[in-house]
Amino acid sequence: MVEEVQLVLPPPIEANQLMRFTGRTEEMLQSRVLQVVGSWQESTVITIILDNATAMAYIMDKLENMPDVEAITEKPLSTEVSCNLLKRAAAKYQGQKISPGRLPL
Repeated sequence: MVEEVQLVLPPPIEANQLMRFTGRTEEMLQSRVLQVVGSWQESTVITIILDNATAMAYIMDKLENMPDVEAITEKPLSTEVSCNLLKRAAAKYQGQKISPGRLPL
């Protein structure tokens, strides 16, 4: 069971796509977006806080059935996400207890 999840979206992603995706994700998973870190050239990492601890299988199933989601894996391939991007996303957490799962979309 997880309370926080990091979703990794590969480029390219437009701002309006990102807004639609985060809105649908918040609604489907009964969650809220804590942060979005990324750039136009790199992936985008979205950190989501779930209202209730949820099984990773349930989260993956919900995301897999969302419009525009092509594929889901539990861990990103090392070539898909730069270490610097993941460090920037993790830096926001200093001083907080975190146990995120990663779901590249």
